[in-house]
Amino acid sequence: MYRSKTLIQSGLSSMHRNSAILFGNQWFSRMQNIVSREFNDRQQFTSYSTSASTTSKSKKNSKFYTFCNQKLSDQLIVNGKNIVEELFSASSSKLCFSEISFKRSVLTIEGEQAESFIHSLVTSDVSKKLFHKEDAKKATLHNSQPSMFLNPKGRVLFDTILGVEFDSESGAVKNNNRIYIEHDASKTEDLFSHLKSHVLRKKVKMDKFSTTFENLPDNSTVVKVFALFGNPLLKSKTSEIKYKWKDSVVCVRDPRLDVLGYRMYGFFKSQSEYEKFKQEVQSELQPEHLIMDTEKAEYYERIRILCGIAENSIDIPTDVAFPMEAGFEQIGGIHFDKGCYIGQELTTRTYHRGEIRKRILIVRGDHLPSPGTELQFSGENVENLRSDKAGRMCSTDGSVGLALVKFEPLMERDSKVSLVSEADTNSPIKITPPYWIAL
Repeated sequence: MYRSKTLIQSGLSSMHRNSAILFGNQWFSRMQNIVSREFNDRQQFTSYSTSASTTSKSKKNSKFYTFCNQKLSDQLIVNGKNIVEELFSASSSKLCFSEISFKRSVLTIEGEQAESFIHSLVTSDVSKKLFHKEDAKKATLHNSQPSMFLNPKGRVLFDTILGVEFDSESGAVKNNNRIYIEHDASKTEDLFSHLKSHVLRKKVKMDKFSTTFENLPDNSTVVKVFALFGNPLLKSKTSEIKYKWKDSVVCVRDPRLDVLGYRMYGFFKSQSEYEKFKQEVQSELQPEHLIMDTEKAEYYERIRILCGIAENSIDIPTDVAFPMEAGFEQIGGIHFDKGCYIGQELTTRTYHRGEIRKRILIVRGDHLPSPGTELQFSGENVENLRSDKAGRMCSTDGSVGLALVKFEPLMERDSKVSLVSEADTNSPIKITPPYWIAL
């Protein structure tokens, strides 16, 4: 590996004179930094894999578990529990059941033109990826993908998870091509209006649902969103979960990362149905193998942040954020060969030019600022930068969180630049790229 890096650097050095003449020293310096970062990323990824392989051959720890223990070992305790150890160690048989209805909701769209309608509005390929099984021989009963709705300027309107169910016999999408659109619960009305404004004469039907049983009109339906995750699902060789209660809800895999397990969408007519479902889950999964999350879904939130997954407008502000800042192109949320959709031109141009200077990364600090706080660079070399503006704080959970960061000045070799908030320049903030992302 060292020899490979030496050869790459030697090759670049031999090109220095010609490239400096053609493009200038600044271009060559930037290319050197990119190659060096890519090499370091590969070396870092190899260290995770090597560390994981040192465990017993029969029980191998996941990359997520190894990453957390190597890079974020001081951030694994929630309510006195080391949740990474309890849920994701190689020997763990536990699952965590979280209700996240307070932050995520679902609306549905169905009809003979539902596929083409949604396909023309989102960043992911609905026609070729969502509505068709990758392996027709497998008895897959669902499919899902992360996706985004953009405005014409290529900025994010809604971050979503799209899901469908397949008929076990015919293999066709069930319920009249019904698509489940999971989204930020505070944006349901906005998303519904956005879809409605583009329907025109399309043969589709849309439904939105209440998220609470209070003052519920007769014959109305309440939707509840749950997450189920843990080592047994992460290590499972099948794409389906085989619990009896799954027939009363819609189950789709969280397509962003395997660590995040499954999403479950429950459609209930009454409070009693809702309570019965939760009891059935607890009974079948058994108390000794189940961790029930808190009302605020604290375990889910910590795992999501340790994964470096952005979610909702607190991380991806409406009409402000660009889709690739959240790394959606690396988790299957943006397909660049699908054709036209709203915001496609700028997104594709940005990707092919490599102009992604900011990413949402994991951050740590003793006094993390509140979400939305502006971040800035500090240190000896700040005057050499074009600007001291570094980014924006996103989700926080104690001393760990997510932030949108202009990462290059912080990751250059021998960099003396640090990250602080505008409100507190004396408390440094450390960055850690998620284990799955390539900067």
